[in-house]
Amino acid sequence: MTETMTRLEEFPQWVMAICDAIDTLDFASAFDKFTPDAELIFGTEILRGAEEMKKFFFKIDSPLSSKHEIFEVWSGSGRIYVRGQADLIKKAPPNQQFIGPFQWMFYEDPDDNNLLRMWRVTAGPVKTDAVV
Repeated sequence: MTETMTRLEEFPQWVMAICDAIDTLDFASAFDKFTPDAELIFGTEILRGAEEMKKFFFKIDSPLSSKHEIFEVWSGSGRIYVRGQADLIKKAPPNQQFIGPFQWMFYEDPDDNNLLRMWRVTAGPVKTDAVV
């Protein structure tokens, strides 16, 4: 079986909503695209369910001002690949600015209206002392 992905000319609205939610820390409905038991794998962190995902992003992003930018999105075979970067600035002095490249891979659940069942995040390299 051949699996292919196609580069999308327009980025899905739900991808942009997730970026906006992380940037503003307003998670009203951006995570509605996930199944109730969806997993987020972010480095060594494994979180289950949208509420845990929101708490995690609030924890790591509240000390920062961020702006996520998407460069490309590919879709196919039940997966969505997103490549972008986050422009991050610490809110506390010395207000250091840094760029964090990222890759996201989303896996759809074909048995649940193609809601997202898994989100794998690869971020960095980021100078660790700039973040914490």
